[in-house]
Amino acid sequence: MGFKRHIGHIERLAATISQLVIWVPLRVLFFFFGRLEVRGWEYMHKIPSGPFIIISDHISFLDPFLISHLFPFSTRFFPFRYPSTPNHYYTWKRPFMWLLGAYPIIKKGNLDDTLKKTIEILRSDQRIIMFPTGKIARYGRKKNPRRGAIYLAARTGFPIFPCSVRGFQSRLYPMGFRWSDFLFRRYRLSVAFGEPFFIQEIYGTLPETDEEYREASEKAMQKVYALQSGEPMHETKLVWGLQGKR
Repeated sequence: MGFKRHIGHIERLAATISQLVIWVPLRVLFFFFGRLEVRGWEYMHKIPSGPFIIISDHISFLDPFLISHLFPFSTRFFPFRYPSTPNHYYTWKRPFMWLLGAYPIIKKGNLDDTLKKTIEILRSDQRIIMFPTGKIARYGRKKNPRRGAIYLAARTGFPIFPCSVRGFQSRLYPMGFRWSDFLFRRYRLSVAFGEPFFIQEIYGTLPETDEEYREASEKAMQKVYALQSGEPMHETKLVWGLQGKR
């Protein structure tokens, strides 16, 4: 246990340092090259102090970095950790993914065993970004969510922070990101944050059965999809902390 705890401290320190080092460059890249617009800054003030779980739709491999680096430069929020599938994690990219806060989730007999490391990360005062629908979704498609994020919220009691990302995909390129389009500023990215919530607030009670976890997961994803309503985005200006409306 002592060795595992020591490794956990190293992982947390590495993720914190690397994410804060690239904080300014990523914000410049996303706001300038991605012509990023953001809605829902005010909800960051409503997140209780401590760990929380971000859930979002998934349209690009850049999603976790885009979402996490919209948060203020502060150890109150960093590091963010990103669960990854073994197929994506155990490749030549593994050292970089590890350094930036990713870790593999290996399916086991039940959710408690599968998500054991994630529960430990949350209880060690870190933040998690999860994509309940799993793989990157094609343009315009909504996939059924998995139960993992809701299970974590129910087991730990930590709040969920809904988020939606748009702009990396189009009908022409339904699977999303191309570096040439990004560098020539052809994307118009948008990120919308919603109000944080506890699982009891949307489901009425803590889910217990597999069916209840599926139902609660669908209700949580409805919060994400509601952020894609197409309402005009607030015009924002880049501030090296929380953003504000003009």
